Amino acid sequence: MATYSGWPTLLLAFSTLFRTIASREGLRIIEDVTPNSMHSFITSQHSLILIYDEINAEYHSALFEMQKLLKADLTFLEDCRYGKLQSQTFGDKYGVKVIPALVFFRQKSPIVYDGNTIDAGDVAEWLEAAQKEAMKVLNENNFEHLTQASTGATTGDWLVLFYKPGCGLIAMATMEAVAVRMHHTLNIAKVQMNSNPKLVERFKIKKCPSIIYFRHGKLFRYDPEQFDVKSMKVFVESWHRNVKAEIVPIEPSAFDILTDYIVQKLKESDHHTKVYIILPTILLLTLTMLLLCVFCCRKQATYDKHKFH
Repeated sequence: MATYSGWPTLLLAFSTLFRTIASREGLRIIEDVTPNSMHSFITSQHSLILIYDEINAEYHSALFEMQKLLKADLTFLEDCRYGKLQSQTFGDKYGVKVIPALVFFRQKSPIVYDGNTIDAGDVAEWLEAAQKEAMKVLNENNFEHLTQASTGATTGDWLVLFYKPGCGLIAMATMEAVAVRMHHTLNIAKVQMNSNPKLVERFKIKKCPSIIYFRHGKLFRYDPEQFDVKSMKVFVESWHRNVKAEIVPIEPSAFDILTDYIVQKLKESDHHTKVYIILPTILLLTLTMLLLCVFCCRKQATYDKHKFH
């Protein structure tokens, strides 16, 4: 008896048709997602994934809470897709420690739900905050202006992640989750290391990812390899006091940059080349000092003139 070989295609077509009809009728469904279909699933603006294992006793309770979210029809997440993925290890890449777990994707950026239990009410409040991007982007042009890190940080405390593409996904997902919970009291930001080498050098970043807490003109390095929300919150709220505080290095001036450049060139040059570099440098420094002296003398003379008139 001949067998029909087109069942997979037929089932896929039926599934697509069902989702289309459900969407048109305003129905919300929890779709089955696999590791292979994950990439295409999170292409929408918002996606919420329940990572689970059927043998886990809490799975059915978590699924029930997720169904309550669908029925609540959250207006701020009208375009959100809901899915469930069965896997014991898939969540590792996002820093998931325990399943069942919820991972929210905001424009493909993962944010791990950090509640003690999956409760529809708390998840709804968390999603409302998570849909808005709370992590700022810092670079060499805006770092000092926004953070004022070396002048006492009048803009508040900052928790900054230094990362590279392909490095720091777990830390990034955790920092996003920290931003959701603490954005009212703490500035959360990220710095792309490859694009900002001067910041990497300024703060002596030796590994990727690295996290630094800036507070009151001092910096504290987050050394534990535990990238989870609870550990980071404890570090910011109290544990940083047990870490060596470093004075935030000031932003290098144009003169500092020039001096470093000359020193670097001297290290790379032979004896004859050094002579040609050192002599113009001495002349330049001498001229700079003379100009500063003239400027200061004129300023003092102007001050004395106004003082005695």
